[in-house]
Amino acid sequence: EAWQSDQKAVETFLGDLDKKGFKEGNVFVFFLESTHFNYSWPSDYPLHFRPISEEKTHLRVSNSLKNIELIKNRYRNSIHYMDSLFGRVIDKLKDKKLYDDAVVVFTSDHGEEFFEEGQLFHASHLSLMQTQPPIYYKLGNNERAKQVDLETIVTSHIDIFPTILDYLVGKQPFFDLFQGESIFSPERFPYVVTGRFNGPRRPDEFFIHDGQKKFTLKFISKTELEVRSLQDAEDRFLDWNGVNPKAFCKPVLDRLFN
Repeated sequence: EAWQSDQKAVETFLGDLDKKGFKEGNVFVFFLESTHFNYSWPSDYPLHFRPISEEKTHLRVSNSLKNIELIKNRYRNSIHYMDSLFGRVIDKLKDKKLYDDAVVVFTSDHGEEFFEEGQLFHASHLSLMQTQPPIYYKLGNNERAKQVDLETIVTSHIDIFPTILDYLVGKQPFFDLFQGESIFSPERFPYVVTGRFNGPRRPDEFFIHDGQKKFTLKFISKTELEVRSLQDAEDRFLDWNGVNPKAFCKPVLDRLFN
């Protein structure tokens, strides 16, 4: 089960950290799954959120609003369990006197929607709930991070590795190999792009976001794009008066497509 593989990953890390490290340091990457439905935790782990859905397959869960809190509580319990695993990682770094200098990034690949915008779970909708998971950075003592205006910066997952490398080694020629940019870059591209895809189907729907407005676009053919909606950062629909979608989207489309 997901909780078992997550537990094994963390325990492997705890053991590896006790081994003699390399002079240059170590990199550990965790892929954890407990918070993916069916939402998983050990049978003897204390429940902090009740009542819960007992259904084994949430794709079949009586998909109605009256039962949604039961599913949410499963989700919350799985988050609590994952947080306990993450706590073991942080505690170990502190025990080994590595925490102060450590670079730690914690994020998820997507969020979950629980009918807030009419959909359930994920990969179904480009809603705020599904597409705006938090990205937590701890870059050493975070002194340099204080230079970043966290109220206005627009960032996404493709910026994670450029940010880490910028923090560790500074700007280097190979940064051109990344599509993302460091959060420390003074002239960052002021947009993020998020696409929706499900399984093997191609991602033909995406949005362009500048932190205040987002245009959702969809390919209606191989060469034609249609603008579907204009929303603000909280997913409220905006008035189109005075807004030119072509002017807004052109810098991004020119960068993404030939």
